Amino acid sequence: MVPVTKAHRGLSPPSYRALPGAHEKAMADCDSAIRLDPSNPLHYSAKAITCEKLGRVEEARTAYEKVISLAGARDLPYVKDARERLKQLSSARRKT
Repeated sequence: MVPVTKAHRGLSPPSYRALPGAHEKAMADCDSAIRLDPSNPLHYSAKAITCEKLGRVEEARTAYEKVISLAGARDLPYVKDARERLKQLSSARRKT
């Protein structure tokens, strides 16, 4: 499940991908949400996904780690996704 940010709301996935600057706007929205509520792991999940879309792999990795640390023992779908993406990013890093 991909969290929806203000930049994406109301647009179907193919539409927002086509908008110039949409991911940069989404990143700004994620950073604003984190400033307002830094203990919410969903904000970091949205940031991690957006970082990946922008090719910011290290930043995505850091955000996924934050999702996991903030969620603690809760085994929610977005936490499972964060763990899986973190494994995939780590595997990709080892291959390069």
